[in-house]
Amino acid sequence: MKKTFFILCLTTSLFAYQKTESKTSPKPLPITMQYRLINEEFDLIDCDIKTNNRPDGNVIKYFNPKPVIQNEKYDIALSLYYNETTSTYFISTSVLFKRMEIKDLTGDLLIQTDSNNGIQLTQVLSNKVTMNGEVLSVGMYELTKRDIEILKKANIKSVFIYLDGNQYGNTLNINRNLLVQQFKCFFNQ
Repeated sequence: MKKTFFILCLTTSLFAYQKTESKTSPKPLPITMQYRLINEEFDLIDCDIKTNNRPDGNVIKYFNPKPVIQNEKYDIALSLYYNETTSTYFISTSVLFKRMEIKDLTGDLLIQTDSNNGIQLTQVLSNKVTMNGEVLSVGMYELTKRDIEILKKANIKSVFIYLDGNQYGNTLNINRNLLVQQFKCFFNQ
């Protein structure tokens, strides 16, 4: 509903803009032009924030993980978590093993952004979980204020993790702006 209303308002604004630029009657912009303008100027974000009221009193807001690296051997997915009780942000990293032995997430999470700022996050939690019959390794990494400032503005170029002490990762091939979008959702709720 919000997206439809937003697109309707934007389309109306585009017609009004064209009218003020032209001394004659307004001519509608082609639909493809309207679509391109909407996609280039605005991020239409699906803010599907989940909430977990934990028995220990902490309220956790989070997103389901989305893949950022997909290859033949494994997939790496990321998502933001926010502990409302402690005002602490985390990145959750999930690794789905396809054609390699299941390993534990160990060590730091390394992120390089398109702003040329690198981030090294220390692991605070690591587990193996079973989802839909698949075993995943999951790790949580706490964000500092500096990390948040970088990640809310810059897309991710590459991600590297450690599995049983060995480094894995690559340049992102999907969802490069994932964390920017998720931060927008958290800050605009």
